[in-house]
Amino acid sequence: MKFSEKIFFYLALGCCTCFLTGCATKNVTIASYNIQIGLGMDKKYDLDRTAEAIRSLNAETIVLNEVDVKTDRSLGVDQPAYLAKKLGMNYAFGEASKRPGGVYGNAILSIYKVEKLDVIDIPANGYESRSAIVVKIHAPKPYYVIGTHFAFEQNAKIKAVRLKCVDLLAKYIKEKNYSPVLFCGDLNSYGDSEVIKRVQEQGFEIVNDLKSFSYPSRKPRRLLDYLCIYPAGSVKAKNYRVINTQASDHCPVAADFIFE
Repeated sequence: MKFSEKIFFYLALGCCTCFLTGCATKNVTIASYNIQIGLGMDKKYDLDRTAEAIRSLNAETIVLNEVDVKTDRSLGVDQPAYLAKKLGMNYAFGEASKRPGGVYGNAILSIYKVEKLDVIDIPANGYESRSAIVVKIHAPKPYYVIGTHFAFEQNAKIKAVRLKCVDLLAKYIKEKNYSPVLFCGDLNSYGDSEVIKRVQEQGFEIVNDLKSFSYPSRKPRRLLDYLCIYPAGSVKAKNYRVINTQASDHCPVAADFIFE
């Protein structure tokens, strides 16, 4: 066989292999995790334990809630920077509120370049400000991620606040014409709540099994943490799971996404 014929043969073989194995698509694991500033169910502050819990997810991109930057209570540690360095990842942080010595909010880690686009103030409970961080993940097939953490009180007033948050973020995405978007975080809303129904009405697909709970981590009995796709159907999702760890009061949730 001539050299040129060999080259053609191996190129053809590679194309056939790609066709048969589906190498044009890649499963991307994306997760959401409320880390409770590194406090486990044993009430011990251990950010290294948090890092190992994140590492065990084998996720390319992770949304983190309840993250401190240089606060007194977290011993002055820049938590997203520390976690990113320990895990060999890139990150972006979005401030939600001030805390003694520093700030508190949401972060996004990724093995890919993370381009921070926006931090949006969202309706809250009146005494603690909340936000949503918006990033673009520069993966082989780029996508957007919004990470947020809604107010937690379970009363009529705050439930209405959470509905406003959904509407505000949906309007933002539509005005920016971002697609596809992974909308993730601790929405402090049960699977059968009006808030989750509103999320679906606004054109999002809920990836979660609504009967699979994430809180409290010692014995989960409520679903609070979500993975959502916008627009619905723009990305395929499979293998949704809740990961059992007590490194926080929440369990992380994860799924495999297929960007075609």
